[in-house]
Amino acid sequence: MHLPPLRDRSEDIPLLTRFFLSEQGIPVDGNGNGHAATLDRLGLILSARLWPGNVRELRATIRRLALTSGADLGRMVELALCDDSTSEESQLAAALQATGGNKSRAAEILGVSEGAIRKRIRKYGLSE
Repeated sequence: MHLPPLRDRSEDIPLLTRFFLSEQGIPVDGNGNGHAATLDRLGLILSARLWPGNVRELRATIRRLALTSGADLGRMVELALCDDSTSEESQLAAALQATGGNKSRAAEILGVSEGAIRKRIRKYGLSE
């Protein structure tokens, strides 16, 4: 049975992220206080990476983020954004892909204004 590498299945990463977060005892089914949006944002940030270590590397990264952040989802997003392996351009591309090109929704996920999204699209020469 052939299973493609995780880098070729980036659409699986948000679901895997939720699963691995639940393994760490972090609730993934609540939606109060922007919880669902924060989970979506973390999933998109992690989707922008290549994951040469595949699922094991993703699981280890989520475990590290959970431990380092004290299981605080907002802090996990901040830590994931600070990681040098995810560029602004790849985060933007992942957010636009995940939202079907919806700039308003991509802005919400990345925590920036829609104007910032438009500026970054021009900066990186992504199609608008």
